[in-house]
Amino acid sequence: MHLDNQFEPTAEIEIADRGAYLSEHDILVCADLHLGRDITANTEFPLGASDRILSRLTQLLDRFTPNEVVLAGDVLHAFDHIPSGVEETFVSLIEAIESIDAKPIFIEGNHDSFLSTLHDGPVRDAYRITDDIVICHGHKHPVPDATWYICGHVHPAINIEGQRHPCYLHTPIRDAEPRVTVLPSFTDIAPGMKINGVIKDELPSPLIQNIDRYHPGIWDAQTEQSFWFPPMSELRRML
Repeated sequence: MHLDNQFEPTAEIEIADRGAYLSEHDILVCADLHLGRDITANTEFPLGASDRILSRLTQLLDRFTPNEVVLAGDVLHAFDHIPSGVEETFVSLIEAIESIDAKPIFIEGNHDSFLSTLHDGPVRDAYRITDDIVICHGHKHPVPDATWYICGHVHPAINIEGQRHPCYLHTPIRDAEPRVTVLPSFTDIAPGMKINGVIKDELPSPLIQNIDRYHPGIWDAQTEQSFWFPPMSELRRML
């Protein structure tokens, strides 16, 4: 398939390497770090996922130099404890964010029952940027209503010509329905939920009502370009 920017969601958002930057508000958003997944997973060798998360975040901080960094849920992976090494990685992430004088903002995901024990500041259910824009995790509908939700939780991925890519999902403005932007998981060891065959409301988020409306987008690390595709209702015929 020939990749081409057939659809640009909005000038307000720029995607790069599993993150999203809201230029008008100077905010970097990342979701689903799942710190400790490489430790708790049943693997025979260390995967170094925490090092790659820190490296990727540092590169995004250098790229955008945001004023705020919103970690949109599932910062941690284990439900019932904090695995060895996770606290050190967490501290390193905070230090990287604060080293550029940015403010970290934490949103609680469904995996984050122990997040408040690591962070002495607020852990929010959602973060309202403006009256219209709310960042949340996406596992439940946030209390503040918005016309644009930015979330994670789903870990979307798409297969193109036999290769799986972490992907973004975005809906344009349509009548009274809100826009929704879904980020891929920030950790690269989450397999991702393949959206190629998903129909209607099968994605595990109450914010996503009809996958056919969503435009997938991917980030090509080699060319450092983003590519957006037609909505899934059209794209399925091309895959």
